[in-house]
Amino acid sequence: MNTSRTRLLGALLSLALVAAACGSDDTSTAAADDAATATTATDEAVSDDAMSDDAMDDMEHGDDHDHGDDHDDHDEHGDDHDGHDHDHGELDPIDTALDLGLTLVSADVDGDTVTVTVEPSGEFTFVDDETGTANGHVDGEGHVHLYIDGEKITRMYDTTISHSGLAPGEHTVRVELSTNSHNPYATDGVLIDDMLVVTVAGETDQAIALSIVDGVVVGGVEEWEVPLGSTVTIRVDADAAHEVHVHGYDVFLDAEPGELAELNLVADIPGQFEVEIEETGQLIAELVVS
Repeated sequence: MNTSRTRLLGALLSLALVAAACGSDDTSTAAADDAATATTATDEAVSDDAMSDDAMDDMEHGDDHDHGDDHDDHDEHGDDHDGHDHDHGELDPIDTALDLGLTLVSADVDGDTVTVTVEPSGEFTFVDDETGTANGHVDGEGHVHLYIDGEKITRMYDTTISHSGLAPGEHTVRVELSTNSHNPYATDGVLIDDMLVVTVAGETDQAIALSIVDGVVVGGVEEWEVPLGSTVTIRVDADAAHEVHVHGYDVFLDAEPGELAELNLVADIPGQFEVEIEETGQLIAELVVS
């Protein structure tokens, strides 16, 4: 009995020791787990801090990069500005202190070519481009700019020049006195220029012949139908001087006795238009464009 009790106490003691050992292991494991968790949290915090620092660096570098782009944009704007200066565009007029003038003497049409003749007046001297560039602005020196229908065509360094390739119809020819620096000359702010309107005839699609005797048209007033866009030639012979007016197109023809007067126009305005003797209002034809 005593032996059994002794054995039982020994067994209980062994169990207690084993339990104590197990408890110690659990505690150590928990501590280890806590330490690992703390280490992970620390690593995550460090990682977060590092990410924050990296993000801050990226933002700062990104701002610098954007700033560089802004500089690029500014440089591009500068390039555009330089291009604009290079192109000049419409330059401001320069008032002359001299008594300068310019006359468009003639604009003669042959086929699709117009030959322009000008006559500067006063103390003006034509100067070629190379010399003019070297001289810079000298009052009284320069050249002439030629415009057709508002478009600058070329420069004139002499009194006559020809330009080809004009389409059938009316064209406005304008000449402008220019300085060596290509600024237009002006007097008290008014440009020194002159202009004429010329007509280039295409192939005649319709010819209208009118004969005027004693102020009336021979054969009576007729309607002349022409297609829209066609080229019309009006020929008039008369026994007296008359000014013939085509209404709607607002063009005129001067008829002289013994001469055949001729007017070319492009029928580009649809409608019905009177052709009359301007000084008397006498109707001599109806032009119908459709």
